[in-house]
Amino acid sequence: MFEPLWTTSISIPLFQLMLVLVIGTLTLVIGKVKLSLVVYCTGILYWAYFRNPGLKSAEGTFQMDAFSIFLLGIGVVILFLTLIGLLTHQD
Repeated sequence: MFEPLWTTSISIPLFQLMLVLVIGTLTLVIGKVKLSLVVYCTGILYWAYFRNPGLKSAEGTFQMDAFSIFLLGIGVVILFLTLIGLLTHQD
């Protein structure tokens, strides 16, 4: 059942990981929780769908199956809803 999770190899550049962690932590220290959520969600979507070499063909175009497009859509919707909540928040 968990075999695909154990055999999947993910390569995230350390500089990008540290950059997202530092920016997210700074936004949390400032007290902007929703902005921190946006930073983390954007980093995860970027690494999962745009830095993933398994989704690119030999020509450099993206090749996604229906399930990957569905998950990308859910991630974009969550990010969009977070942005709406961030922009409509009243202090």
